[in-house]
Amino acid sequence: MRYSAYKKVQKILEALPAQVFATRRENPQLSLARTQKLLDALGNPEKLLKYIHVTGTSGKGSVVLYLHNILKAAGKKVGSYFSPHVVTTTERIMVNGQLVSVADFLWAFEKARPYLNQTKKFNKKFIPSHFETLFAMSLLIFKKHKIEWAVIEVGCGGKFDPTNVIPAPKIAVITNVGLDHQQLLGRTRARIARNKAGILKPGTKLFTGETSPRIQKIIFDQAKHLRIPRVFIPRPKANITYQTGWMAWQHPRLSRIRQKMLGPHQQNNANLAIAVAEELKISRAAIKAGLQKTFLPARIEIRPDSPLVILDGAHNPDKIRALVETLKTLGYNQVNCLLGIGEKKAAKTILKTLRPVVARWLITQASLPYPKPLPAKNLGRIFRQTLPKEKFTVWPNCRRALQNLLRPPNHLPILITGSLYLAGELRQNWYSERLILSKRSNL
Repeated sequence: MRYSAYKKVQKILEALPAQVFATRRENPQLSLARTQKLLDALGNPEKLLKYIHVTGTSGKGSVVLYLHNILKAAGKKVGSYFSPHVVTTTERIMVNGQLVSVADFLWAFEKARPYLNQTKKFNKKFIPSHFETLFAMSLLIFKKHKIEWAVIEVGCGGKFDPTNVIPAPKIAVITNVGLDHQQLLGRTRARIARNKAGILKPGTKLFTGETSPRIQKIIFDQAKHLRIPRVFIPRPKANITYQTGWMAWQHPRLSRIRQKMLGPHQQNNANLAIAVAEELKISRAAIKAGLQKTFLPARIEIRPDSPLVILDGAHNPDKIRALVETLKTLGYNQVNCLLGIGEKKAAKTILKTLRPVVARWLITQASLPYPKPLPAKNLGRIFRQTLPKEKFTVWPNCRRALQNLLRPPNHLPILITGSLYLAGELRQNWYSERLILSKRSNL
């Protein structure tokens, strides 16, 4: 493994513009034009693949990985693109059930490097962003490995997301619509829904788990306009049973489903993936095997240490509500919470939602400069305004804050949440970047 070369390339990629339409005042349409120019320069690796395109406020990464593993279990050659990563960049690209190898990652970067250098010199308007470059690299890798199916997670929204340059997907999934990234997508759920419905194209079939009749109508109206089939997948009514590290429930057609991804929201995500897999005529055995294999780090990831540690990257009100519901279901009614959130997130709502299960608060921040974390002292000020009767400690260095919580005589579970970047940084306490790269697995 060429670790030093990988770290150099990682730095070059991280020095590229962030998701450009999200950080500059410009026409969002430029993100599609910029991505398309990059793909054109690379020989259009986006062509000749069969796509499943997944968007939504919550659950899209889980649905992508469920479908990846189901297709792999069915004997299909499959690649997936995820966003963001938790610990290391290769987590964004998966090929046939494994994270992309460092060798393939470096190979794809070398293919893209000449175009990156050219735009820096002659056309700065079209310098690809970090996200766009990684997406293009994923498509190059899929082409190299002769992938048949590509399951793609939208980065933000849908209509102007760089992933939306792909040809019409066979299936488009909109998991749900909530309030997140409002500064980019719109202040209301209705506006966000219209943006997410932008991934729909003629020749696609829509699946959604959105339950609000008003929001569902917005999505279905777009599907009707394009004259494409649309399917609503209601939430399962089956009761969930939990074992250590697993949950199980009864599906009406597949009987007992067993999965590592925990919580009622993951039952909903799995149910959506089942509906898509059944549409693709995948066998029951492959569907069940794919669901059982699926694991995403920092999604109610439980470390059975003493004290027990729960890593969860929930960063918006919907995700935090799902987290709290699952904690209660699992019997974790009181936790010590290490909380850090992003600069533009709904801090007050997150604090109020977490409050019923938190015995002790430590306020911190991820150390990565982008996406910009809310400084711990600022979150502390919001805390005083929001929960004036609650006690808390501000500890800006998140790694030291974790070590403080891990010291005895702490007996309550430790919950690390509020940011996927915070969860990823602290996950390295157990799983190093080198280990993930060498195993090509999130472990």
